Amino acid sequence: MLDVNLHGERSFPLAEHLAARHVPFLFLTGYDSATVFPDQFRDSPRLSKPVDSKVLIEAVARLASAGTEAARRSRL
Repeated sequence: MLDVNLHGERSFPLAEHLAARHVPFLFLTGYDSATVFPDQFRDSPRLSKPVDSKVLIEAVARLASAGTEAARRSRL
């Protein structure tokens, strides 16, 4: 889970690193995709702040499941 703005720095370089390694991630942000997100991340999963705790838990569960599946495929 990446916040788009980390103390004045954007998290997109980290997102690129994760994506290149097929590590699932999502953005947690208050920013609009049309104004901040680079093209390559406009369709990436994201949650808008403030986020409901139930929605957050469900999103983290989906990420964990995707990560488990990616790890399994990499061992094949």
